[in-house]
Amino acid sequence: MVGILYRTISVYLILSLLCCGVSDASTKEHHSLWVVQGKHNKAYLLGSVHILKDGMTLPPAVTAAYDDAKLLVMELDRASLYSGGLKQSSLQLETLPEDQTLAAALGPELYAEFKIYASSLGFDTDFMSHYQPWFAAMTLQIYGYGKAGFNATSGVELQLLDKNFSPNGSGDAKPIVGLETMEEQLRLFSHLSMEEQRQYLHTTIQESRIQTQQLQQIVDAWQRGDLDELRKISMDSFKQSPEFYKRVVTDRNQKWLPKFIDLLNGRENCLIVVGVLHLVGDGGMIELLQHRGYKVVQQ
Repeated sequence: MVGILYRTISVYLILSLLCCGVSDASTKEHHSLWVVQGKHNKAYLLGSVHILKDGMTLPPAVTAAYDDAKLLVMELDRASLYSGGLKQSSLQLETLPEDQTLAAALGPELYAEFKIYASSLGFDTDFMSHYQPWFAAMTLQIYGYGKAGFNATSGVELQLLDKNFSPNGSGDAKPIVGLETMEEQLRLFSHLSMEEQRQYLHTTIQESRIQTQQLQQIVDAWQRGDLDELRKISMDSFKQSPEFYKRVVTDRNQKWLPKFIDLLNGRENCLIVVGVLHLVGDGGMIELLQHRGYKVVQQ
């Protein structure tokens, strides 16, 4: 069960954080960008990605949506993270109690495995000495993707924030609204038992090559504009852990839905940026909005 849970988490992270409508050129028939017509405005729904390969830029369709929007809506108000650190309450969800260490939580064998793999990535483990294993595992995943050519500083949100606050721009920065807090996001993973966290870290190390291959498969499917394939990957992965899918995807979608509808009842166009997994599939935001009579058109 722990192995299944880990693989579910891994696929969730890839699909939620790494699939997007961003590419080097606008040569695809579709992007992971949809338009919803409100009463007096329109909302653009963009599937986001937090890391991209260097040189990847926002395609013209996304840039046009940004330019047309008066308001940016993201899972988090990333402007606060862009300009400052995490709150103490957030840090507590990532770290171990003061009298515990990562080395003790992992045990000698797994900690040695962690040190060796981290060293191969050029990752300094010293600052992780008091972080929870789940956070260490997630950090290793990001470093591993970096080895495959992906860069966290090239992500969609950071590109949008750079554009929004660029000193070379008009100076008319758009307001940014967050759908949830950092604490709410971190609790999705901090609830894991210590045994599940250790297994998550162990499998991250052992299956690093598989993770990169899986990421490439997902990106290739996206580059073909194959949303059916992305939906199939996610649904197949969550079949054996439907409770995790419910908690991290559909429950959050239901919580966000009233906020989406409020935005569609407004008068200003907005760009809503969330993980693509929250948009497609059963219980996705596209389906929820369609059931309420909204027309959702992929760009």
